[in-house]
Amino acid sequence: MLNALPRKPLTRALGIAIVLSLAAGSGSPIASSRIAAAQGSQAPAATGATTAILVDVVVRDKNGEPVPGLTPEDFEIIEDGVRQELGSFTPIFRDAPREAARTTVQTPTASSTRAAAPEQAAAAHKEAAAQATAAANTPGEILALVFDRLTADNRPLAQRAALSYLGTEVPEGRAIAVYGIDLGLVPYQALTRDVKKVRRAIEEFGTRATSQFGATTAQRRDMEERIARSGAAAQSSVQISGGPGTEGGSGNIGAAVSDQAFLEMQQRSLETFDALERDQEGYSTANALMAIVSGMRTLPGRKALVFFSEGLSITTNAKERFLAVVAAANRANVSIYSVDASGLRAVSPLKETRDEIDAAGSRILRRNPTADQTSEPMLAGLERNETHLQLNPHSGLGMISDQTGGLLVANTNDFRKALSRVDGDLRNYYMLSYVPKNEEFDGQYRQISIKVKRSGVIVQHRKGYYAVRAPAGLPVLAYEAPALAVLDRAPVPNAFPVRVGALTFPEWSRPGLTPVVVEVPTSAATFRPVEGEINALGADLAIVVRDSKGDIIDKMSQRYELRTTPEQLEQTKTGLVIFYRQPELPAGVHTLETVVRDGLANKASVRFTTVEIPTNDPNRLRLSSLVLIRRGEKVPESERISDSPLYVGDTLLYPNLAASLKHAVDKELGFYLTVYVPDANAQQTATVDLIQNGAVLARLPLELEHPDAERRIRQVGRLPIDQLAAGSYELRVVVHQGSTTVSRTSQFRIAE
Repeated sequence: MLNALPRKPLTRALGIAIVLSLAAGSGSPIASSRIAAAQGSQAPAATGATTAILVDVVVRDKNGEPVPGLTPEDFEIIEDGVRQELGSFTPIFRDAPREAARTTVQTPTASSTRAAAPEQAAAAHKEAAAQATAAANTPGEILALVFDRLTADNRPLAQRAALSYLGTEVPEGRAIAVYGIDLGLVPYQALTRDVKKVRRAIEEFGTRATSQFGATTAQRRDMEERIARSGAAAQSSVQISGGPGTEGGSGNIGAAVSDQAFLEMQQRSLETFDALERDQEGYSTANALMAIVSGMRTLPGRKALVFFSEGLSITTNAKERFLAVVAAANRANVSIYSVDASGLRAVSPLKETRDEIDAAGSRILRRNPTADQTSEPMLAGLERNETHLQLNPHSGLGMISDQTGGLLVANTNDFRKALSRVDGDLRNYYMLSYVPKNEEFDGQYRQISIKVKRSGVIVQHRKGYYAVRAPAGLPVLAYEAPALAVLDRAPVPNAFPVRVGALTFPEWSRPGLTPVVVEVPTSAATFRPVEGEINALGADLAIVVRDSKGDIIDKMSQRYELRTTPEQLEQTKTGLVIFYRQPELPAGVHTLETVVRDGLANKASVRFTTVEIPTNDPNRLRLSSLVLIRRGEKVPESERISDSPLYVGDTLLYPNLAASLKHAVDKELGFYLTVYVPDANAQQTATVDLIQNGAVLARLPLELEHPDAERRIRQVGRLPIDQLAAGSYELRVVVHQGSTTVSRTSQFRIAE
């Protein structure tokens, strides 16, 4: 009745991508396989946890000198426009007499915090005070010198500035690290108190060239000028010849118009590449800064990052990354001091912004609305002005410094005096804490404002935080925060169906390879009309991976946005949103906490999944998960995920996470697993068992393929189910090699 046919390929198709895929239930695609964007929140009652917010505050007088001797009564904390009650208060002044450093803990009344649990607020303040006291008593100070990719002209200037700032000795107790940023992070020197090592690292930076971006921008502007001249020449030909229909003139006019069309085609290519290049530059810089900030988060006290750069042009696509850097720096208590390595600029940093806006206006004015047919709206160029305004190099540097309580050093060649502020800020500040009156940690960004009741002072502090109860330093993107906040609810919401599969494929070189698949039916999503009568779906998905101790060891996320026409809306609602990642996890038992949040409907669903990663034994026969197959698709080589274990040849297999089949639709059950053999010359045998209620209904031999060069057997099989009664079953594959036996099982259901 049952048989295993491992060699027959599966053929029903569904599109999948490493980020996202959407397809109709019938298997026909209904939208692009790569989509992105949105946010939302919904949550039941919050848990009883209370969190105190720590804020370090630098107060200077009009001469730039630290102001000691302030008391708790001198400070006022405002969050989102609401005055907060000060909790712990710790002055930290290492340049002042020892008695100036004292700690005062105030216990707020129940009315000023969460009325139901004032003792929790007191405990939160006590913990915050302990952290502040530890920072005050910590002899060390942490400083990271970070050099962005600099041109040959500005690299020596930044090097001299850093060496001059460093001097000939490191202040007592201070540790310094040196990093460079290219396409990735370049660690020149780990944290050390040895000034000679730091100086050598800075000198090494000065000898290294880095990748440069921006050449395409100059080419694009040159092309715009050529197009303008070509257009003028074509118009002149028309006027001289008397028009296109004049004898002898049509050939010259046609050639001029053709040349201009070729130039415009090349210009569009340069514009596309220029935008992609700017995004790539932003991503690599933001990722490097994130890595450095995250590495500093476990160290106590106030920390500083001095960032030598020629400017940050934060594009719209890269903006989320830089906001995440700011959030991570604030959580890690790291202030970023940005230094414009171009020094005193001969040309205003606003020039590039002005040139871009002028060029956009010129393109629009040159366009003939009747002759120049284009799919782009007439005002599309001016709509990009927000991006153009972000091209000011001081804009990005100023943002990350201001939002983290640091300082922007610009328009000067005297870096030594300006950077002396870093030393003062590291050694002289106030540490405050408060319990937010807004007790719902919903992942939204909250603005902090601190006022000092003393005239003529300048106050520096971080400007806000994302309300997420997550470990300090965990990188959190803006769209992730509301989704991660849902995990803090009790009970967690379950507003719509979500299916999660965590599969194990213990490759010899990657024993912790764990493909993660999440499916959300589009019928559960919210659509809304937008301009052009298009409906939009918005959702955020985030997965947190915890080890057996509850510590977060990985995080994955994706924003989604799907647009469709009103005519295709019903078909779109029959599809699936598919999320795919393949992290590599360490050995042990891990829990995956998955949240999908629909911002348009203000609702969410959470799923918890457990996966066990065995220890890596190169001499042990091992099996992957036994994957039930929903369908397969032949994928061109250029579109494949090269290292995905779900490919068999050119066919991509899609797991059946629902593990549900219907007699009316499904005539057979497809399955797939990978056998990893320690000895390719040894003999392996296998059987397939069909089990119901603990009883083996059938046991059949499974003919295994031959191991490949990586000592893997990728085995695909299928079982007819048309003769099976409706009900729940278990499929088990058992593999034998010598005296070793390994098995894997999967459950499935058959409905009428």
